[in-house]
This record gives sequence, structure tokens and C-alpha cells, in this order.
Amino acid sequence: MVNLFRIFLILFFVSLYSQGFSQKTDSSYIGKVKGIARDSVYNFSLQSATIAIYKTSDSSLIGYRLSNTVGEFEMEQLPVGISLKIIISNTGYQNFKKEFVIPEGRKMFDFKNVNLSRAENELEAVVIDYVPPVRMNGDTLEFNAGAFKMDKNAVVEDLLRKLPGITVWGDGAITVNGKTVNSLMVDGKPFFGGDPKVAIQNLPKDAVDKIQVYQQNLDEQNPSDSVTEVNIKLKKNKKGGMFGKAGGGYGTRDRYEADVALNLFSPKNQVGLVAASNNINRSPQSAGMMMRNNTFKGAGISIDYLPNFRAQGLNLSKSAGITFQHDFIADPKWQKRERLSANYFIRSGDNSVNRNTLTTTILGDNNRIIRDDQSVNSSTSTGQDFDTKYEKQSDKFSFDISPSIGVNNTSNTRNQFSSTANEAGELQSTNTSASESNNESKNLKIGVGYSRRRNRLQLSTWPPSFDVRYNMNTGETTSEQSSLSKFTSLLNAADNKTTDRKYNNHSNFINHSLSINNIDVKRLIFGYRNLAGIDISLANNLNIGSRSNDNLVADLEGISGKYTTNSYLTNANTYTTFNERPSMKFRKDFQKGLVNRYSKNVSIEVNAMAQFYNQENVSDHAFQNIRRSYQKFIPNGSIRYQNRQYNEYETTFSLEFTGSSDYPSIDQMVPLVDSANLYSIRVGNPNLQSYDTRELKFGINHSSSKSKNTFNYTFDTRAGYINNAIVDSSITDNLGRSRRYSVNADGNKFLNISGSVNKAFKFKNTQLQFGLNTSFGLSESPNYVNSILNLSNNFSNSNGLSVYFFYKEILTFKVGQDFSYYESKQRGFNNNQFKNSSKATSFSGMVNFTKKISLTSN
Repeated sequence: MVNLFRIFLILFFVSLYSQGFSQKTDSSYIGKVKGIARDSVYNFSLQSATIAIYKTSDSSLIGYRLSNTVGEFEMEQLPVGISLKIIISNTGYQNFKKEFVIPEGRKMFDFKNVNLSRAENELEAVVIDYVPPVRMNGDTLEFNAGAFKMDKNAVVEDLLRKLPGITVWGDGAITVNGKTVNSLMVDGKPFFGGDPKVAIQNLPKDAVDKIQVYQQNLDEQNPSDSVTEVNIKLKKNKKGGMFGKAGGGYGTRDRYEADVALNLFSPKNQVGLVAASNNINRSPQSAGMMMRNNTFKGAGISIDYLPNFRAQGLNLSKSAGITFQHDFIADPKWQKRERLSANYFIRSGDNSVNRNTLTTTILGDNNRIIRDDQSVNSSTSTGQDFDTKYEKQSDKFSFDISPSIGVNNTSNTRNQFSSTANEAGELQSTNTSASESNNESKNLKIGVGYSRRRNRLQLSTWPPSFDVRYNMNTGETTSEQSSLSKFTSLLNAADNKTTDRKYNNHSNFINHSLSINNIDVKRLIFGYRNLAGIDISLANNLNIGSRSNDNLVADLEGISGKYTTNSYLTNANTYTTFNERPSMKFRKDFQKGLVNRYSKNVSIEVNAMAQFYNQENVSDHAFQNIRRSYQKFIPNGSIRYQNRQYNEYETTFSLEFTGSSDYPSIDQMVPLVDSANLYSIRVGNPNLQSYDTRELKFGINHSSSKSKNTFNYTFDTRAGYINNAIVDSSITDNLGRSRRYSVNADGNKFLNISGSVNKAFKFKNTQLQFGLNTSFGLSESPNYVNSILNLSNNFSNSNGLSVYFFYKEILTFKVGQDFSYYESKQRGFNNNQFKNSSKATSFSGMVNFTKKISLTSN
């Protein structure tokens, strides 16, 4: 497969070279035009005027541009020696039209100053004989779909590839002038869950009126905090419809798969139905996942819904789901929408796994034991999930409420035989175990959010801007289990032990979280005083959790032959946590720029945060009654520099310091020790303390703003340490019996470096994309083996290369090569070294043989 990958790479470069060579040597496409669009009355330059060039013979569109901030335009790669027509248009002006020929000798035509006459405001019938391919409508860039002639079966994704400045990457991401599209709407609404892939690979190009691109400010006080959005505006007679897909397959060894998807939409309603069944290790986790992987037209490696060859065992999966969305406003705006959505998903699965594992444990002094585990495991599961969300937004506030319910049932059967031998291969002990379990869980979540936004022109300082969100998560779990374990020592019969145990456990929990963020205290307290341009805001996050356990455990008595209560493992307890984190954030922005030329922004943030954490456990066993309180000061801060050169590039540098504190759980400190499996016994450590993480991050993000041959790269590095980290400590004897517990230890530190490079080449009918990502990780982590400190020095590296090729609407394919490496060196207890590496080659392709027949493969 690696050789196949190399062959494809060679073909890509040959294709790239041949296209580039043919374009350079083809004398019919080497001409250029330029000029300046101006107002005919006052002679000022016209920014964002649309320039389109057509062949006179068949009126086919050759190219188009928007004039820059001083009205200049330039277009290359145009045919020479033939009749062309230029049309220059701008809102409020009459179209300028002229036929011309680029001389073969000069290969350039200079229009110099083109004066556009203002349109007269007369109420007369107007005959529209020209649709500009692109124009600026206020702050929105609009592409007119009708100006682009494409194949009958073309979808929106094919159209987007034709548009200047827009790149559809092989991984599904969309960028406009280098900026990532954060959301893609259809008529101002999310389309079947909001995944862009569902919209652009299902909606036909002929149904589209316009593609609109615009910026949305997330924070009115910080204009640099904006996101890029794309809206697909459908034609009036295409605002409702249906699409779907059905497929099935059967192969050797009775392997099969089948799936179906049906989607219906109207201006206010969307309904989607999906169903699937297979035994090839396809395991969908939601209706949305199934929907985005059942699109009409698309090729891409989507490992989330491909057969997972790394999954253990044989998996039989059945699933079905329905999605619904109702918009109370048929044509919603950014600051005016009201929507109700819901999803229901049901699934069942059978899993069978036969596993054989060989483990070597080094005890020191070149003494080691080898454990051989053989197990047979089978399980069945069913689950149902339902969630709904109501949201409403106006120019002053936004509100949403989102409840969800989940019910899951799992049955499991496991048989295992384990044995340990010394280095000479002499058997030391064996352990046979068999267990059956049934688990049922129910879960209810409710989230409520409210945000208030103020207009800078409002004179009143009350009420201030703020965001508030409340989340509640509650549920219960019931578990019944029977376990039979027999440990046999070949060195001392007194160590033999047989345990026949039944468990009946019930637990319920409830968690509350309340967060209030972005309270504008500066305006509230100081009014319109500038305070040197420093913004001050308050936030508070409160989390309260409670879990109750009621466990009944019984052991089989050998004499009576009856199960009697195990007074130690039988227990009832309630564990409660209280976590409050108030903070005050200070922000200062420094800005410099020239309108439509460049802008530079430096943002400095300091976040002073405190944490108050309490934990309490009330148990039937006195040694488990623990109550602890912690108070921490956790500062955070960042510096961000953004350099935006309009129509050229945008580069962002960021430096961030973060801190966090975490605390040991009751199960780590004082668990009830179950010794049914002597090979792995987990005990507690009541002396555990909290641990603190401190981290420094530096990042660079560069994106090209040019309309062709987009180039983007990222670089990120993070380094830090964990003070008083909770690490693992184990004691293993020569029979293989192991006791594990947690301890605090210093010396846990890490360094991670990652980066990515993406380059796209756009030709007339072809696109070629290259993507490279790499990451390096260094870390040192302590642990204890038989009470001796052991340090693990770890190195990891992963690399991925992908090549994506697109030719018209005929051929699409993507090839990926991934490689990862890991190495660990031990110091202290032993000086062993461990290494592993993995390689993965992937291919995805689609060929349209005719308008009705296509072939895809992954």
C-alpha cells in the first residue's frame, strides 16, 4: 500500500507539472487586462466594483474580480487575439460594457480610467440582461450562482470550489480568504444539524440563488473577535424539497451492511430519518453522524463511520434516528431568530471478543514474572437518547433551554484464565474467573442560558451586559453482577483462594453548575470613564455535585452453601463536592491600522481567579468519613498580537499562561478494597494531597487571504509541570499478585510541539491540495514499583500527509499516509526501553462515469 501511495504522489506531481507547463506554453491564455474604476461625476475611485470578462462568441464567463480599495483591478491568464467583452458594474451605477481584443504582440490591454455613470432614479421597467458573478452588498460578499455554468449533477460543494478566495479542504473544512468558516447556514438556518457537509454535498447547485459571506462580531466591545459565516440563499421555488440515499452490501463470511437516509425540508421545517445495520464494525454514535456520512455526493475519509479495523472483536450494530427542526421565523436574521430542534436516536449492539495478552512485570534484580491472560467476552447493549433545544435571540438578548434524556442497558459475560511463570518458564500461580453482569442507567440533563447585550449608544449603565448559564445533570445506575474467582498457588497451598460473590449496586447522582460571565463592571461602576482603555469584567463559576451509593455484596459460604452478606463491601455512602471559582478579568487593546490596507492589534488579558473547593463523604464505615477544604489562587494571563494585511495574509501570535488545581477523589483515598481478583487489587491512600498544573503556551496561526493557491500554517508549543502530581504505585510479589495505590510525587513535566501546513493549488478545472501535520512530545512521569521511584522519559512523534485531488465534477480522490512513533526509557527501578510505531495508509475516491453512474471507495 505504501508503494501505491508513492505512485499516486508521482501522478499528482506529473499532473501538476503537465498542467502548469501546458498553461505556460499555451499561447492562447497569456494575456492580461488592468484599469481603474471611477465615478464619472466626482472622479473618485470605486471600491468593490465587479469586473467580469466573457468570450464574445458564446458569452461564456472567463474570469472576474472585485476592484481594490483604490478602484484598481487586474486580471491575468486571458486569451489573446480573440474578441472579449468586459462588463463593470457597481451598486447605484450603470453597467460599463465594451468589446476588446488583447493584442498578440503586447499581450496586455490597459483600460486606464473607466468612468461609471450614475443610475437614474426613475420608476420605469428595467430589463436585466446581466448578472454580476460577485458583488459587495453592504458588508456581505455575494456570489451569484447563476453566473457559473456547471454540470447538471453539481452540488454546492462543486460550486464553492469555483469561487475565488473560497477553499473546500479535503478534511471538510472551508476557508474564505484564509479564514475558517465557523458556521454554514441555508437561508439563515442550520441545515439538518448544522454540519456543512450535509448542506454542500446534498443541495444541488441549480437550487442556489446566492452564496453570501460575512463577518459576525462575537463581542461588540472587541471588533477583532469576529467569525466568518457563509449563508446559502436558495431560489424562491427551491426553498423546500427532499433528498435521500439507500445502500446495502453483502460479502464473504456473512458480512453485511445496510443504511438508509431520507430528508425533507420546507422554509420552516426540517425532518431527517436515518437507519442502519451492519456486522463490519461500523458503530454510529448519533443520528447526525449517520446523516453526514450518507450524503448524495462526496468523497472523503471519515473514520468515524467507516469499518473500524482497529476495533476489538466482532461487532453487530443496529441503529435508527430522527432529527427535527422548526423555525418560527422563516427568514431569520443574525439578531432575530426563534427555533425548536429535537433529535431521537436508538441503537443496539452485540460484541464478541477473544483476547490473549502476555505481560512481563520486572520485579528488580533481573527478576521478572510473565503473565498469560486468555479471555472470552460477549456483551449486548441497547440505548435511547432524546434531546431538544429551544432558542430565541433578538438584538438585546438571547435565551435557550435544552433538556435531554438517555437510557442505556448492558449485559456482559466474561470468562478468563490467567497464569504467571517466572523467568525460567516455571508456573507460579493460576487464576480462573467467570462473571456475568447487567447494568441499567438513566440520565437527565437540562441546560438554560441567558445573555444580555448592550448597545454602546445606550446611556443607562444598568443592567450591564452578562452571560448566565445553568446546567443540571442527574441520573441513576443499577448493576447486578455475579463473579466466581479461583486463585491457585503452586508454591504454597495456603495462598489458594476461591471467591464466589454477588453484587447488587445502586447509585444516583445530581450535579448543578451555575456560571455568570462577562459582567461589564467597568461601565456599571465607572460609567463612561475610559480608565486608560482597560476593560474590566467579572465572572463566577459554581459547581455542586452529590452522589449516593447503596451497595449490597454477598459471598457464598462453603459450609451452608448460601450467600451471606459481606459486611465490609456492603455499604451506603454520600459524596458531595462544592467548587466555586470567582474571577476578575482585565483587558487592554492596542490598535493601529489604515482602512482597507492593514490592521494590527495587541490584546493583553490578566485573569485573577480564586478557587474554593470542599469535599465530604458520609459512609457507613467510619474510616471513609472524610471532609476536606481547599483554597487556591490560580492566575491566568495572555498576550495576543494580530497582523492583518488586507488581501494578502493574516498572522496571529499568542502567548498564554494557565493554571489549574485538582483534588484526590474518595476512591483514590479510602476505597472499599475488593480482593476477588488477586492479580489486581486497588487500595487507597488517605494521605493524598491536591496537585497543581502550570502551563505556558505559544502559538502562531498564518492564513493567506489571496483568492488562489491558499497557504496556511500553524505552530503550537506548550510546556508545563504538575506539582505534587498523583501517580501510580504498585507492589507485585513473585506469584504475580499486585496491589496498586496512588501517591503524590514531583517531577511530572511535559513539552509538546505541533504544527500543520496546508497548501491549495487552483487551476481552471482542477484543484490540488497538500496537507502536512506533525507533533512531538517529551515528558517525564514518575511512578513507584515495589516502593522504588521509577522515572519514565517518554518521546512521541506523529506525522500525517494527505493529498487531495479534484477534477471538474468527474474525479475526486484523497490519499493519506500516517506514521507515529513512541519511545519510553525507564530510570530508577530499572533501565528498560520500550518502542513502538505504526503506519496507516488510506485512500478515498469517487469517479463519475456518466451523469447517472458513479463509483466511490474508501
